[in-house]
Formats: sequence, structure tokens, C-alpha cells
Amino acid sequence: MKNILVTGATGFIGRILCKKLKFQGMYPIQLSSRQGCISSLDWTYLDNTEIDHVIHLAGISFQKYGFDAIIDFLRVNVQGTINVLELCKKRAIGLTFLSSYVYGIPEKNPVSENALVKPNNGYMLSKVVAEHYCKFYAETFNIPVTILRPFNVYGPGQSKDFLLPKVIDLVENLKEIHIHTLKPQRDYVYVKDLVVAIIASIKQRNGLNILN
Repeated sequence: MKNILVTGATGFIGRILCKKLKFQGMYPIQLSSRQGCISSLDWTYLDNTEIDHVIHLAGISFQKYGFDAIIDFLRVNVQGTINVLELCKKRAIGLTFLSSYVYGIPEKNPVSENALVKPNNGYMLSKVVAEHYCKFYAETFNIPVTILRPFNVYGPGQSKDFLLPKVIDLVENLKEIHIHTLKPQRDYVYVKDLVVAIIASIKQRNGLNILN
């Protein structure tokens, strides 16, 4: 049985991930804000706990904080990732880091991992900076790191602050739905498909991997 430390375990993706890990015979060590802020968390309470891999989901999202929270993005999303990387370095274990769509307005579709990274808000920027630290630790300390860049995750249990749950809520309550355009604007990934990809990344044992 593998022991998998999951940060952000009580979030939208984390809850579904932890259930899937258990179903596949792994043991998720669930970490949430109840244990403290990920940016300053002291890992000593896990000294007697075996950890085989870390899945880092914890952070603050753009939808919740908007453009006025650049300092918070850097503190939680960047410093928090560094704190997790330090744990991985100390334990000599691999990391899966959940990044975000970081390409801004794409020059062409489909968007590949080699497309120009152009963050256009503070949240996106914090994810790009965190990715740079992941690359540094992977290359400098030989930590296996997989960075996943999901595009607009959706699924059951998601906050109504996001588009699809909001539209479904409007339909269920027989309210008007105002749509700016019927032309597709975004790519979406179903949360349970993303969870399959996250779990597959646990097997990665070499270098840095970045995947949309």
C-alpha cells in the first residue's frame, strides 16, 4: 500500500481524488487548511509517517480572490509549493503539482505544452512561478516532478462560482440564463478524468514532466 500525502484534500478535486486513491488500494494522508497554511506548515508532525509520494493541490484560486490578491497568491501558491518541495527533498520522494492553464490567449489551437506561457492574471502568474521552483528542485535535487496543467475542471461538488455549476443551478431553479455567445470559448476537463491522470503520475520516477 502506498501512502500518498494529498494537500488540499478537502477541496473540490481533493475529495474525489482521496476516494479514488482508497478505491485503488492506496492510503491518502489528507492535509487541509485545518492543519495550517501550506506556506508555513511545519512538517515535523509527519516525522513518524511514511510517505511515498506527494500530490499538491492546495492553494487559493482566481475565482475566489480575483485580481486584488497578488500577495496572497505568492504567499500561498508559491511559498506553499516551495514548502512542499522542501518536504519532497528531505524525504527523497516524488511530487505531482497541479498547476493551471497558463497560456493566456492562445496563438493557435489546440494548445500544446510547448506553447508560449503568458499569464494574464495574478493567479496564473503564481502558478507559473511555482512551476519554475518545481523545475529547479527537479533539476537541482533530482526530485521526480510531474506538473499537470488542467483546463477548466468541472464536475460534481464544484462551487457555483464556476460557470457550469452556475448554469446547472439556474436550470434547476427555472431561472433565465444569459449567455454571451454560443461559440465555444473554453476547453473543459471532467474532474474524474483529471483524477485518473493525477494517479497515473504517481508512477513517474524520472525528472520533470509537464502535461496539459
